[in-house]
Amino acid sequence: MLRECNRLSRVVGTLGLVLGVGVVAPVPVQASPAGLAVQTASPGQLPDRWRLELEYFALLQQLDPVQSSVLGLPVAGWGLGPSSPVEVRAAADAWRALGVSANQLLAAEERSLDLALIAYDADRRVFDLDSLRVWERDPGYPFRAIAEGLNTILLNGALGPSERLARIVAREADIPRFLAGAAGHTGVPPRFLCEQAISEGEALSNFLLFGVQAAVATPEDSVLTQELVQVTARALDAVWAYRQHLIREVLPRSTGAFALGESLYAAQLRHVEGMTLPVAGLRDEASAEVERLSRRFSLACDRIAPGEGPWAALQRLAKDRPAPGNLVGFCRTTVRELHAHCRRSPLLPPPPAHGNLEVGPSPRFSSWANASLAVPGLFEDPEPASRFFITLPDRAVSTADRDAAERFLNRSQLRNLTAHETFPGHFMQVQYLRRNSSLIRRAITSRAFTEGWAHYGESLLLESGYRAEDAAFRVATLHSALRRAGRLRISLGLHTEGWTLEQAAAWLESECFLERGMARREAERAALQPLVSVYTLGRLELEKLRRELERTQGGFDAGEFHTALLELGAPPLYLVREAFGAPTA
Repeated sequence: MLRECNRLSRVVGTLGLVLGVGVVAPVPVQASPAGLAVQTASPGQLPDRWRLELEYFALLQQLDPVQSSVLGLPVAGWGLGPSSPVEVRAAADAWRALGVSANQLLAAEERSLDLALIAYDADRRVFDLDSLRVWERDPGYPFRAIAEGLNTILLNGALGPSERLARIVAREADIPRFLAGAAGHTGVPPRFLCEQAISEGEALSNFLLFGVQAAVATPEDSVLTQELVQVTARALDAVWAYRQHLIREVLPRSTGAFALGESLYAAQLRHVEGMTLPVAGLRDEASAEVERLSRRFSLACDRIAPGEGPWAALQRLAKDRPAPGNLVGFCRTTVRELHAHCRRSPLLPPPPAHGNLEVGPSPRFSSWANASLAVPGLFEDPEPASRFFITLPDRAVSTADRDAAERFLNRSQLRNLTAHETFPGHFMQVQYLRRNSSLIRRAITSRAFTEGWAHYGESLLLESGYRAEDAAFRVATLHSALRRAGRLRISLGLHTEGWTLEQAAAWLESECFLERGMARREAERAALQPLVSVYTLGRLELEKLRRELERTQGGFDAGEFHTALLELGAPPLYLVREAFGAPTA
C-alpha cells in the first residue's frame, strides 16, 4: 500500500492539472522505495479510472491542503488553500468538473464504489461552496480552518520537533493571505453565526499566542523559533483585522435568522450524506426515537434510584467518579478492558493486530472537549501512535463549570466515552480504514458512517454483555443515546420549525435530562452545525440495514456483518446499502 501511495503521489505531481486560476505545481513526495518502477505516463496514457483518481488527489492537495494534511498526504508549502471569492468559485468549478467526469465513468463502466465515492465527495463540496455558500453564511469558517490546520500538525506524532516547527511556520505565514481573501465575501450571514465567529477569533488569537508557541518552540531551533515569533505576530494582526471587519462591517448587516429552512436542510442531508428522507418523516422518526430511548432510560434509572426518577439516578452516577489525578489511569484500564471484550465477543469485529493507542491528558491547546481521539493521517507510514485524550477539570474556569465537568466525568460516563472513541468505536474503525487497500476509501469518508458506527458500537457493548451487571453503565450508555437523539430533534426544530436557542435548550433539559450548561452548549452546536443529527441518523440506518439483512439472508451472522462493515471503509450509508445488496432507502 505504501508503494501504491508513493507511486500515486509521483503521478499526481506530473499531471499539472489546470484549474482556471493557475496550474497545480508538482507535489513533493518522499523518494519511492528502491526497485519501484514509478509511473510517469501522461494523463492520456492512463486508464480513465486511474486518471480520475489522480485528478482527485491533485485537487485535494491543491484545494484542501488542510484535509490533505489531516490525511497525512504531502502538501506543497503547507498553506491553507483558496479563500477569496474568485478562488472559491474556481474551486467549486474544479470539483464540479471532477464530479461530472466521475458520473460519466459510472454510467459507462461497471459501477465502482471508488468512482461513486469520488462523485459523492465532489458533489458535497460543490454543495457547500455553491448552495450552502459556507464562506458567506459562516464567517467563522476560516478561523476554524486555521485552527484545524495548525492542530493537525501539532498532534502529528510522526513529526520530529524541527519538522513540526517548520510546518507550523509555513502554515501560519499563510494566515494573512487566507483571511484577506475571506474578508472579500459580501454575504449576509446569520447574526448568531457572526457573533460566534467574533468569539472564535478571540479563541484563535489565544491559541496562536499561547497554545502554538508553547507546543513547538524549542531552543534547538533558534532560527525557526525566531521566525515563528515573526509569523505569529503577522498572523495575530491578520486575525485581529478580520475580527474587526466582522464587528464593524459584517455584524451590522447580519440577520437574526440562522435556520437553514426545510428545503436547504433536506438538501444538506441529501448532498452531504446521501440521505433522502423527507423532513416531516425525520421529525416523526426523531420524536419516536426520543420517546423510545426515554422509556428505556427511565427503566434503567429505576434500577439505580427506584421510584426517584432520572435526575436522582444521574446524581448517584456523578458521585462515583475517579479523583482528577486518577482519570487518565482509569481510562487506560478501561481501554484494555474494552479491547479484551472486543477480542472475546463474536458480535464485535476483532480488533486489528497492529495499532498503538496512548492515553493521556489533553494538551492545553486541545482541551475543548471532555475526551477526544487524535489519530495520525491514514497515509502516514510508518504509523505513529493514536492518542486518546481526557481533559482534566480546569481550575481556571468557574467553580460551577468545574463542578459540572467533574460530575460528567464519572466512572460510567467515562466508560461510555472511552468506548465511543476507542473500542469498538473510532480507534478500531480507523485501524480497519488504515488497512483498506483502496486509497480512495481511505481518503473519502462519511460522518454519518463514522459517528453512526461509534454510536452504534456503544449499543453493541450492551448487546454483547459488556458489564452486564453494571446498571450504572447501562444508564450512562442510554443517556448518551438519548442526548444524541435529542440533538437530532433540536436540529430539526432549530432549522425547520423556528425554534429559538432558548427553546431548544429548555427542551433538552426537560426531555433528555441535561444540565442547563450542557443543554445550552448542545443547542448552540446544533444551530452552528445542523448535521450533528448524523450521530443518531447513522446509528439508526446501520440498525435498519442489519434488521433487513437478518430478515432476508439465511444464516446471517451479525459479527461477520460488523466486520464487513468496517472492511468496506466509511462510505455514505446509501453506498453501504448498495454494497450489501440492500435496496436504497
